Parts: sequence; C-alpha cells; structure tokens
Amino acid sequence: MHLATGIMTEIVQDRLNAAVHECLDRCYQTQSVLAELAQFLVELKSEPGWRVGEIRAVELAVLGVLNGVRIAPGELKEARSKEPWTPPNQPR
Repeated sequence: MHLATGIMTEIVQDRLNAAVHECLDRCYQTQSVLAELAQFLVELKSEPGWRVGEIRAVELAVLGVLNGVRIAPGELKEARSKEPWTPPNQPR
C-alpha cells in the first residue's frame, strides 16, 4: 500500500471512530436513542466532507454497539414477566 493512501485511510478511520463515539455519547444521554441517532446522522450529512458511505458506516457501527447493550438483571426479570408479544389479529 502506498504511504499516502495508508495515512489517508487512517485519518478517515480516526474520523469515523470519533463520530461513532460522539454519537454513542449522545445516545446514552437520552431515552430517545433512535431519534438521537437519526438527528446525529442528519447533522453529519450537513457537514462538508462527509460521504454517504462514511455516514452509513457510522450508522452501522452505532447500531451494532447499541444492539450489544444488555438488559440489566432487574429489567430482565420484569421483561420476562410480561406477556409475550403477538402480532396484531392473532389470538393470545
């Protein structure tokens, strides 16, 4: 790999990582996680220099981390005690 290409790749990766961390910080501070993610992505789109593929990479990385968040033990017990979800128009 050419040295300049490697440096540019590293710079882009650093920028993507910083955006992912910033977005996660904002998501963890709200109850409206998906709305906050959407707002963050809109803001990225309005900033010069962000390409569609880079924004999508940030989105997928954030969703991957959020998907990995586990329910606290107390919440798990409460969730298990609730009636399971059934599709509309299905007998319970």
